[in-house]
Amino acid sequence: MLGRIWNWTSNRSSELPDPTDDAQSEIELQPHRMVFPAPRLRMPYELGLSCSPSYVLSEGDQWRARLPIYFRAEVFAPRRDTECILIATLNRQNFGRGGDGLTAYSSVSRTDFTFRTRVFEGFPRRIHRKPGREKLREQQWNELSMAISESQAAYWINGKLIATCTLQGNDVPSSELYVGLISYETTYRIRGFDVSRDPRFLQEVCTKDELRSLGVFREKILTLSASWEAEGFLSISCTSLAGERVASFQGVKSGTCLKYFRSLLA
Repeated sequence: MLGRIWNWTSNRSSELPDPTDDAQSEIELQPHRMVFPAPRLRMPYELGLSCSPSYVLSEGDQWRARLPIYFRAEVFAPRRDTECILIATLNRQNFGRGGDGLTAYSSVSRTDFTFRTRVFEGFPRRIHRKPGREKLREQQWNELSMAISESQAAYWINGKLIATCTLQGNDVPSSELYVGLISYETTYRIRGFDVSRDPRFLQEVCTKDELRSLGVFREKILTLSASWEAEGFLSISCTSLAGERVASFQGVKSGTCLKYFRSLLA
């Protein structure tokens, strides 16, 4: 069956429903604390799954994500000095206590930090900052998100790609991590936390071959390309999101209803 064809850009709007339509409550994160909310699994990609995702690992009231993973949350920045920080960690230890987490920084008033390793004690060897200096909007809800694999990471503020980085050695302590948010010195609120393996998000940190090996491409998302064979007849090829030709048709009469191709590809 043919599905919607998405156009992905690095500067995008949120793909989640309004969090107010969900039972998940807001979380107030206090200074020097971190939180790992249970994901809602309501991203568009996850809503289309026929079974529970294998990349979300439950451990009682705790959970971890298997890399690669994309995670996002909305944060409310109450003051000009508010700092909101994403984290991916194994040992869940804080700054000054041997923390191993990779963090991604956002603030209402500052743009001097991006990625840090070991919970603020180090930096990835290679960070690529994108043009612009996006800040959080004071007294408003903002979206923060990160995509992370075992070798790369990228993060966004309000849909704008801020930076990417190359990860080496202990920059990523495990292939299974707790992902969430951390506060350094300021209080802020969180809602709408979720995770995804949507290839549109993971393509910032994974190659197409890596994504294909994960099996995240769905053949129902197709691109149709047409060329004229002769007057009134077309040649049509159908290509998956992975770039593989799924089907081709020759001698198709112009004006043929798209519903006909849906029935052929179902």
